[in-house]
Amino acid sequence: MLRQLISDNSVQDWTLALAAITASVLILHVAWRLILRRLKRMAHTTDNVIDDFLVDILSARRLALGAAVGLYVATRFLVLPPSLATLVDRAFIGLVLFQA
Repeated sequence: MLRQLISDNSVQDWTLALAAITASVLILHVAWRLILRRLKRMAHTTDNVIDDFLVDILSARRLALGAAVGLYVATRFLVLPPSLATLVDRAFIGLVLFQA
């Protein structure tokens, strides 16, 4: 399976996949920080503690989820054997459900 994965994809495919991982993680990181900054600003203007608590929960870093999204996007640029493609899809869905 590993030989097929390597031989079925060109250097250009692997380069695009690496760029997709990098771009996905970077975009998610920037978007998450912008959203969190706005939520913090909104939470500080209210007196209740529920919104502060939600901001604290959302502030917890979810590096595994960001990496999983990057890897999932990268696999869309590669030719995967059907069994590996199914495994990647199921693992991604499982991780998203676990992180939620």
